[in-house]
Amino acid sequence: MRALRVLGLLVVVGGCHLTLGFDGLDYEEATTTGSTTAAGGTGGSGGHTTSASSGSGGSASHCSDGTVEVPTEVPAGWLGLVVIARAVDEVGLPNCMGAVTLRGDLQAEPADCMCDCASPNLQACRAELETFTSGAGGCDSSNGKTLLGSTCSSNAVLSWSKWRPKTPADVCKSTVMVNKPPAQWGEHVQLCPSMPTNVDPRGCADAPPSPFESRLCIYRPGSHACPPAAAKSWWTYFEGIEDSRDCSTCACGPSGTGCVGSLAQHANAACAPPPAYPPANTCVYIGTDSLRYEAKILGGCTPTSQPQPNGEATPTGAVTICCTQ
Repeated sequence: MRALRVLGLLVVVGGCHLTLGFDGLDYEEATTTGSTTAAGGTGGSGGHTTSASSGSGGSASHCSDGTVEVPTEVPAGWLGLVVIARAVDEVGLPNCMGAVTLRGDLQAEPADCMCDCASPNLQACRAELETFTSGAGGCDSSNGKTLLGSTCSSNAVLSWSKWRPKTPADVCKSTVMVNKPPAQWGEHVQLCPSMPTNVDPRGCADAPPSPFESRLCIYRPGSHACPPAAAKSWWTYFEGIEDSRDCSTCACGPSGTGCVGSLAQHANAACAPPPAYPPANTCVYIGTDSLRYEAKILGGCTPTSQPQPNGEATPTGAVTICCTQ
């Protein structure tokens, strides 16, 4: 005796639906119904395979044209019976009650990456002041360096010194612009619950109506080997996508000479005028109560390193489909 899990099939074709039941096909007017996506389950995942895997094996079906072989059982953990239809997009799939929509042949181009540089940040410019023990030999014994900005520094300096302009990295801010081309599926699959009709003693039933393929199938979430009851052809399709496409960082720098300016020294603690301006890169004696760097920037900002695409889009939620022919 054959043990079968029996389900009904409601198919919407050209504005009508076909009810495949014990007594054959009945036609009546109906509106199109939506389909649902299969729930995930245990077992293998899509991994890095972007296209549906498939295979065939076993002996040829003993059923004649116009009939399909009925699986002898639906093993524990498997779902069905179902019929299968395929199309290049979901619009071409038939609608049915309890549909399971799957996809294969994932195509996803790498992300497009661009580096955007902001306007130069004048407040980031600095003057590097280096003090020395004496002015002998043109300031030859360093006591250390101090960075000075546009804010008044009231620390008294009474020393031989040299100063030079500094252009820190944060003078030019960078932003990575990421554009991910849409990921697309090359194949769409609809599984519809089916109940075989006119099963003869050989275990052959009426073939499903078009646009369904002439085969009966079972399916299971995950990647699995097919059971003997339905092992003549098989496919692995997917439910969704995990998209990790992105871009690496980039950097920007001054397109001109960067930070330039003058070091203003004041004979008071509040940087009150009038200032004096010692020359840059020159050993001079600075005797003052406060200092401030009056900076300007020559040129804009331009990329010094470009972002590179990384990551990938991979299919998720593998579903194994096994059929009798």
